Amino acid sequence: MYAPAGFISAHRHLRVMVTLKEITETLEMVNDDSHYFYDAETDKIEYYSDHDDLDEEDHERFENDRYIPLPNQFDLDGYEIMKDFCRSVDDQGKRDVLLTAIAGRGAFRAFRDFVRTFGMEEEWYAFRFAELRKVAKYWCDKHKIEYSDTK
Repeated sequence: MYAPAGFISAHRHLRVMVTLKEITETLEMVNDDSHYFYDAETDKIEYYSDHDDLDEEDHERFENDRYIPLPNQFDLDGYEIMKDFCRSVDDQGKRDVLLTAIAGRGAFRAFRDFVRTFGMEEEWYAFRFAELRKVAKYWCDKHKIEYSDTK
């Protein structure tokens, strides 16, 4: 039987792979009490929080080769992403203010405040997403995880 290009028979297994966008969006949600894993059998992202009422068996479920941990908050190094954004700002005055703001205590709050004051939220979120996307791609390549690169 002839099948046009791109056609998959109903009798063949259609593999739905994880998307780079899905992994990147997951990385945007990472915080210090969240744990995200890629399930190599289902190509899905699994999650649990330190606040979830999980017993030992639930935790052990993620301790095998089937579940690959996604980068955590410390792996992502939000401060470096923030610093890189500051350095990328074309306006010298804004760049200097942002770099000074992140040099002391309360760097994240000061950064957010100045980004908001300067009306640069969209630029910041686009920059951060692009950086997290690079991390997601590197992570997939490192773990030999096939992904769809649709946007």
